[in-house]
Amino acid sequence: MKAFQARKLWSHSFMAALAASILMAGCATSSSTKPAATVTYPSKANGWNGIDGVEFVQPYKLSAYTALVVEPVVTNKCTLPLKEDNTYDVTLAALGQADGLVFAQIESGLKGKIPVVAKSAPEQPTGNTLLLKVKVSEINPGSAAARFWVSFGAGSGWVRMEGELVDAATQKSLLKFDQRRVSSMRLDYKSVLASCTKEIGEDFARLIKLAEGK
Repeated sequence: MKAFQARKLWSHSFMAALAASILMAGCATSSSTKPAATVTYPSKANGWNGIDGVEFVQPYKLSAYTALVVEPVVTNKCTLPLKEDNTYDVTLAALGQADGLVFAQIESGLKGKIPVVAKSAPEQPTGNTLLLKVKVSEINPGSAAARFWVSFGAGSGWVRMEGELVDAATQKSLLKFDQRRVSSMRLDYKSVLASCTKEIGEDFARLIKLAEGK
């Protein structure tokens, strides 16, 4: 009897730990995160430092700018689920949160390198500034049912974003990038989309630091 209860307790503990690990799992990218070769301007690269696609247009130094201004994330250029679909409202809500999630990760990731200011802020920085433009090009919540009943590889949800770093004074493009994050582990739509959006923001901040001209 004691052995049975011990096995039962272990089973419950194992399942709880498994569920927790699933819920904490992040979104994957198809690109390698291993350090890539030195930046060459101008050039294009796929899978550079974990970023799906990068175009190095013109070299820049963050120290030469007073601030990075982040424009509101463009969210009206991607296809939404049908209105009658049960994922429509949650997808719309996720798009509404994209701006805040991306900005928070950019600000955190570039802390100590350059001040980060939202374009919507009442006080804008003066002097020579950088401008970051971001848009959601794809958003797909996937299928929670497929993730639960089929396998964690099925029903994957994803978010794809495109970004561009611009010299605000000249409006010349310095860096262009494209990233997609995919999650097949989380069970709920809200977590899938929020996690992928957040991690893309982290990716963009990392890229902006790594792509500086030497």
